[in-house]
Formats: sequence, C-alpha cells, structure tokens
Amino acid sequence: MATIFGLFMFQGFSIEAFYMNGDLNPMAVVSKAAEAVIALGTLYIHSNTSA
Repeated sequence: MATIFGLFMFQGFSIEAFYMNGDLNPMAVVSKAAEAVIALGTLYIHSNTSA
C-alpha cells in the first residue's frame, strides 16, 4: 500500500503518474493494480477474522 501512495507522492495525484516519457507505462499499471488487489484482499481477510 505504501508503494501505491509513494507513486502518487512522487509522480503526482493524477493519471499522469502512470505515464513515462509521454507513453503509458504498462508495468506501472499492472504492478499497482496487483498491489491494490493484494491490499484489498488483506483488508477483507483481516476484517472477517474473529477476535
């Protein structure tokens, strides 16, 4: 999750964060999407555990 925030902190809080030299950077899109899925899955699993 920290790397997702880090991307936007250094590249800006817009869709332009996924562009490199004027072209869409597919590795940035895929890696951040995968990280988001893992983070959401972790939050889901954590929220469904009984204390």
